[in-house]
This record gives sequence, C-alpha cells and structure tokens, in this order.
Amino acid sequence: MEPRVIKIRQNHATGQKVILPDPQVIETRENRKTGATILLVNNGGVWTTTCETHGAMAEHPTRRMGTSWMAEPMVWCAGCAEEEVAR
Repeated sequence: MEPRVIKIRQNHATGQKVILPDPQVIETRENRKTGATILLVNNGGVWTTTCETHGAMAEHPTRRMGTSWMAEPMVWCAGCAEEEVAR
C-alpha cells in the first residue's frame, strides 16, 4: 500500500492552513472541435479544467466558470490552439 500524500494550502488573506481533499474528476468531455479529452476537476474548492490530451490546465473560481471553459480549450490550451490553426 502506497503512503497517502496530504496536500496543504494556505489562505494568504487569513494565514489559515487547510488540508485539501484528493482531487475529484467531476465531468469529462470530448471537445467537438479538437477531439481532445477535457476534464473538470475539483481540488479542494479550486476548479480546474484539464486537457488530458495535451496536459494543459486552467484554474477557475467557480464550477460554473470551469464548466463553461470546458467548451473552449483553444483559449487556454496551446496544443488545442495549434490543432485548431492547423485545420
């Protein structure tokens, strides 16, 4: 059994340290324009869109914003942008 890694994030406004839960994949989509696999991940209240095809990530303050950015990986993923230009 592998040891569990505990991640800690510090709130810079209050100085309070918070233990982050393990990241959870909330949603997975295949982008129609690029064919890339896009994930929406909740990492302790930080919402991240991840292009699994190219490895790019973008953080968002809310789930709604993260969900909306899943449809536009050409904006935040250089690999998807290059593929779009090549078409």
